[in-house]
Amino acid sequence: MPQNNPAAMEETRFGLTFYEEPKHTPSYTAAEAADQIVLKFVRDCLPEGEPTIMIVEDEELVRDLLVEMMQERGFTVLAAPDAETAVPLVTDLGQRIDLLLSDVRLPGMDGRELAQAARLYRPDLKVLFLTGYAPNAMLRDEFLGDNMELMTKPFRVDEVVEHVEAML
Repeated sequence: MPQNNPAAMEETRFGLTFYEEPKHTPSYTAAEAADQIVLKFVRDCLPEGEPTIMIVEDEELVRDLLVEMMQERGFTVLAAPDAETAVPLVTDLGQRIDLLLSDVRLPGMDGRELAQAARLYRPDLKVLFLTGYAPNAMLRDEFLGDNMELMTKPFRVDEVVEHVEAML
């Protein structure tokens, strides 16, 4: 039996050895497959209820206003002043998070890097970025991915809440 394909099958019947190469070899490792199964199980076990929004904004006044408005609309809210504080929350699979609402420019790790780190654990996480910079600068193909949207400051807080509701 050739040693280059561990998924190959060898069977002996009636004194003859049959060798069969599989038609499809998975392109992922067993560990990656196990991780995906565990992630799905954890998500399926999370309690139903109001969506949870993770807000990451370094400007305290803006963060507090967003938290207050989201809570008034019935959302469960987690908040952090920077990405480093948010990472343990977004990577904790026991914590439900339906949408990441993040400023693009943060001290240290920026909002896009935070979203990328979160999506390693939550591949379907919806992300809404807030920025004070021109929208064209952020709309490059490599910046916004699937289920990612961008709002440009200045905005009314209720506009952000409505945008979040529309994304969910």
